[in-house]
Amino acid sequence: GELVARGIGVTRGYYKNPAATAAAFTSDGWLHTGDLGRIDADGYLVLMGRLKESYRCGGETVMPGDAEDCLALHPTVLQAHVVPVPDERMGEVGAAFVIGRPGAVVDPEVLLTYCREQLARYKVPKVVEFSPALPREDSGKIFKRKLRAPYWEKAGRSI
Repeated sequence: GELVARGIGVTRGYYKNPAATAAAFTSDGWLHTGDLGRIDADGYLVLMGRLKESYRCGGETVMPGDAEDCLALHPTVLQAHVVPVPDERMGEVGAAFVIGRPGAVVDPEVLLTYCREQLARYKVPKVVEFSPALPREDSGKIFKRKLRAPYWEKAGRSI
């Protein structure tokens, strides 16, 4: 679930912004961090990703990293990035954007079959697109908003 924090190292709120403070904190003073995590068998906290990166597919919470990690293990894939896109039946589904390894022949159906063998059904991307390069932010991170924008616009929705 989402990690929450409280203590001397955590601010008590936003300066002169009670609305933002109310949105960021629980009623008993815990800060919503936006990070997702779990406790492993040894009692250690394992960070799983960011809440904003997750999406809901048919009522299930999906972390794009699960499909990205799966796709990255395929021998034809150099990089994979998954973003949520609208779907009439499921609410949102994953769209995978893949950069293939040099000289590799990458087949979307092969990758989808590979994912179906490795992942729960709701985590398998609905579509795979290939590109020699993906849009990047100034920081160098993949600009996922630009990847998903055409799908949302086509559905008549904004992101």
